[in-house]
This record gives sequence, C-alpha cells and structure tokens, in this order.
Amino acid sequence: MLRLAALLLALSTSLSIAGTQNYQCFYASGKTAIAGCTKALTSKKLLPIEKFSIFQRRGSLNMEAKYFRLAVRDYQLAIDTGFATPADFRELGIAQWWLNKLPEAETAIQEAVKRAPDNLLYKSDLVTLLHQMGENEVALALLQSVLAENPFNADYLYKTGYQLNDMGRHEEALALLKKASVYDRENPEVWDELAYSHRKQKEFDAALQAQAKAINYDVK
Repeated sequence: MLRLAALLLALSTSLSIAGTQNYQCFYASGKTAIAGCTKALTSKKLLPIEKFSIFQRRGSLNMEAKYFRLAVRDYQLAIDTGFATPADFRELGIAQWWLNKLPEAETAIQEAVKRAPDNLLYKSDLVTLLHQMGENEVALALLQSVLAENPFNADYLYKTGYQLNDMGRHEEALALLKKASVYDRENPEVWDELAYSHRKQKEFDAALQAQAKAINYDVK
C-alpha cells in the first residue's frame, strides 16, 4: 500500500514542478521530453518523490530512444531515491542487458523478481538471461518452480521444454512440449521445438507431423 501511495503521490506532485519543462517532460515525447526532464531536475524545490518521478520518466524515454547508458543512469538515480518499484529494477536490468553487462542485469532482474515474486514476466526475463549466460541449471530450477505452481501455463511448458532440449534432456523436453502443444495449439514455436524433440528421439514421422504444423501456423 505504501508503494502504491508513493506512486499516486508521484503522479499528483509531478504537476507541481513549475514551468514548461515539467509539461515537456511528462507530455512531450522524444528529445523534447528528455530535455524537459533534464531542465526540470535543475529546480532546487523538488521533493524526493518528484525527483523519482522525473528520473523514472527520463529513464523510460531514454529506453525508447535506445540510449541505454543514459537509461541505466536514470533508473539507478530513480532507485536511489528510495521510491523504486519492481518495474524500475526490471528496466534497469534490461538496459544493462542491452549493454552486455550481464551480471549487473542479472542482479537487477533478480531484485525485480524478489520484490514481485508472482510476476511471470520478470521470471521469464530472468530465465532468458540465465540461459544466455550459460547458467542452465539455475534457469531450469526457476522454470520448474514456476511450473510447480502453474502446471498448465503453456508458455512455461514451452520454455522448460526448450531449456531441457538445450541441455540434451530430450525425453523430458518431449513430455512437456506435448502438453504445451495441447494448451497453445497454434503457436508455431511450440510445434517447431516439439519437432526437434521428436527428431532427437528418432521419432521421425512424429517430427514431420509437428514440423508441418509449425509451418502451417507460422504462415497464418
């Protein structure tokens, strides 16, 4: 509740930042908005929650513009105000990821997951990052923990099957991908990965059938 109150306060107090710069920061776009945010931050009368709101906004703008180094700076400044949300840690991690600062990205996204343990998007980001870093066992453990609580989640059935295939555990992958194909029948990626599992199990007829469905749904 305190976090929600802080965000509502940020929204309402952002309008108290005087002048055209405030309007540009929150209602313009692109470089005009970034310049407006930077100018607004020169005010000596800003409350910490107002600074947070501006840093967060400028971070978002820099992410949109693909200025990832500047986005990292802004999200870190937003976090340093003490008002950060889990989404701010996630965005910091994504920006660091784009800069190929993978350990730093992992730390930030881990913090987002810690603060919002039920958010499957953050966990999905973390799994993908861990996979890229070669931390396959950690990624698999996280996937399996999500599946234990969400056994019918087609996306995580697919992701876990993909991870298992990548680790050479094709029989286990096959079982999960078959389930994923039931719950997400028109996803070509699921059928493509299922075809791969069948091939690795030397089930070539089944692999051809799955590949045909992957092509069919991909065309759609």
